[in-house]
Amino acid sequence: MRILLRLTRYGWRHKWLMSLAYLTAAAATLLKLAIPMLLGATVDQILSSGDQGRLFLFAGSILLVSVLGGAVTYGQTFLTEAVSQRAAFDLRNDIFKTLHRMSFDFYDRYQTGNLMSRATEDVDAVRDFTSRGVLTVTTIIFTFGTVSYFMLATDLRLGLITLSVVPLVIGFAITMRRRMTNLWVKVHAETADMTTILQENIAGAQAVKAMGGQKYELRRFDGIAESVADDTYTTSAISISRRSLIMFVFTALTGVILLIGGTEAATGGITPGELTTFILYIGLLLSPVMGVSGLVKTFTRAYAAGARLYEILDAEPQVKDNRLANPLRDIRGAVTFENVSFSYGDGSVLKNIDLTLDPGKTVAILGSTGSGKSSLVHLVPRFYDPTEGRVLIDGQDIREVRLSSVRENVGIVLQDVFVFSGTISENISYGHPSASFEDIEHAAKIAHLHDDIMESHLDYDTIVGERGVTLSGGQRQRLAIARTVLMDPPILILDDSTSSVDTMTEEKIQQALADLMKKRTTFVIAHRLSTIRDADSVIVLDQGRIVEHGTHDDLSTQNGHYRRIYDLQFGGHLVEEASMLVGAGGSHK
Repeated sequence: MRILLRLTRYGWRHKWLMSLAYLTAAAATLLKLAIPMLLGATVDQILSSGDQGRLFLFAGSILLVSVLGGAVTYGQTFLTEAVSQRAAFDLRNDIFKTLHRMSFDFYDRYQTGNLMSRATEDVDAVRDFTSRGVLTVTTIIFTFGTVSYFMLATDLRLGLITLSVVPLVIGFAITMRRRMTNLWVKVHAETADMTTILQENIAGAQAVKAMGGQKYELRRFDGIAESVADDTYTTSAISISRRSLIMFVFTALTGVILLIGGTEAATGGITPGELTTFILYIGLLLSPVMGVSGLVKTFTRAYAAGARLYEILDAEPQVKDNRLANPLRDIRGAVTFENVSFSYGDGSVLKNIDLTLDPGKTVAILGSTGSGKSSLVHLVPRFYDPTEGRVLIDGQDIREVRLSSVRENVGIVLQDVFVFSGTISENISYGHPSASFEDIEHAAKIAHLHDDIMESHLDYDTIVGERGVTLSGGQRQRLAIARTVLMDPPILILDDSTSSVDTMTEEKIQQALADLMKKRTTFVIAHRLSTIRDADSVIVLDQGRIVEHGTHDDLSTQNGHYRRIYDLQFGGHLVEEASMLVGAGGSHK
C-alpha cells in the first residue's frame, strides 16, 4: 500500500487539475442520478394523468440532463487524462534524472533493456493507475454512497436486499488480488527480459548475422515472448471471468428486484415510477462495483510497476558529492594514489597501489587482461571510489571536492568510444557545447580527423548515425580524442585510445598528441610498446598489484615482466603472445 500511496503524489503535484477532476466527477455522478429520478417521475405522471405537456417537459429535462452529463463526463475524462499524462511526464523525468546521477557501479548491475522497460512499460502502468485508479477510487466511493442512499430512501427493503449482495461481489474481487499481483510482477519482469533481448539484437545485429545466430536469437525471443503472452492472457482471463460473474450476479439481482418490487407495486407498496427508478439505480450501482473489480487489475499492475520503479528512484549512487565539498581550482595536475585498493563486490581488483605522478608527466600502464589497468585510471575521474586508501589531485582527496569539478579537469578517451546520433560537430563539442567552430576544427586537426571530415558530404554537419555507424573504428577513436582535446583538461587518460586505428593513423595521432601531453598529466594504457617508450615512467600491473615501476630504459634491462613483454614484441616472437601478456584493451574487472 505504501508504494501506491507514493505513486499518488505524482498526481497531486498537479493539485488544481486534480481538484477540478474530482469536482467534475462528482457533478457527473449527480447528473447520472437525476435521470432515474426523472424517468420514475415521468412514469408516475403518465400513468396518473396522461398529461402530454408534462411528458414533453420531463422528456426535455431528461435530454438536458443527459447533454450536461455528457459535457461534464467529457470534462472529467479530459482532466483525468491531463493529470495522468503530467504524472507520467514527471515520473519519466525523475527516472531520467536518477539514471544520470547514478555512478558506474549501478550500470554494472542493471541491463540496458531492463532499465528501458522500467522507463516505458512500468511508467505506463503508473499512468493508468493515476487516471483509472486514484480518481476512480473517489468516484466509486461517491457514486456508491449516493446511489445507496437514494436506493434506501426509495424502498428500504429493496435497498437492503440489493446492498447485501455487494460485499460478496467485492470480496470475490479482492480474493483475486494476490494471484493478479504475482502474475503482474512476473509479466513486468518478463517484459524487461524481452526488452533486453530486443535491445541486444538491434544493437548487435551485425554480430548476430555474422555469427549465424538468427535461429538461436529467434528461439530465445520466442520463448520469453510466449511467456509474456501466456501470463498476460491469464491475467486477462481472470479479469474477464470476474467481470462476467459480476454481470451475471447483477442481472439475476435485477430479476429478483423486479419480482419483489412488481409484487409491491401491485399492492400499492411502491409506485411503478419508483420501481423503475430503483431498477435504474441498480444499473448505476453496477458501475462502482465493476470499478472495484477493474481496480484490482489496475492497482496490482501499478503495485508491481511501482516496486520496480522505486527500486531505481530510491537507489543512492555510491559515488556522490560530500555535502561540504568545494570545487577544484587552479589545477596543476599532480595525481597521487595512497595505498589504494578496489573491489567489485567480492572480487578484489586493485591491491595496495602507491603511485605519484607529477604535473605534466606521463605514466604508461601495462598488464595482462584483468590486471586492473582500466580500474586504476577509472578511479581518477571518480567513476568508482577506492575500497581502501585515497586518490588525490594536487594533494586534495577527490572524495572531498565536487564531483563535477573533478571530471571537468580529467579528460578520458575510453577504449569503447560512444558516438551520439548527431552531427560530427555536435559529437566533438559534446561536453563543451559553447565551443566555437574554430575550436572544434582545431581539435579535429590535432586528432587528424579534419581531412576525413572534409571528405564527407556535409563536412562537420554530416550525420554520423546511431552509435557512429557511418564512421570507421579509427575515425570514432579520433573523434573521441578531438572531443577530449576540446575540453583542454590538465589531466588526460588514454585508455587504449589507439587500439582501433592502423599503424599510420596511430603514428599521426601520437605525433599530434605529443605537444598536448607535454603540458598535461597523462595516463596511457596501450598494448603497443611503441606508444609508451617515451613515457616518463612505466608501471606494470599483475593481479591488481604494481609489480614493476620505472622508465622504459630501466625496465628493459631487468629480467622481469616488462622485459618479457619487450622481448615478445621486438624479439621475433608472436605478436599474439604479446597481446595476451599486455592485454589488447583489457577488461576493467
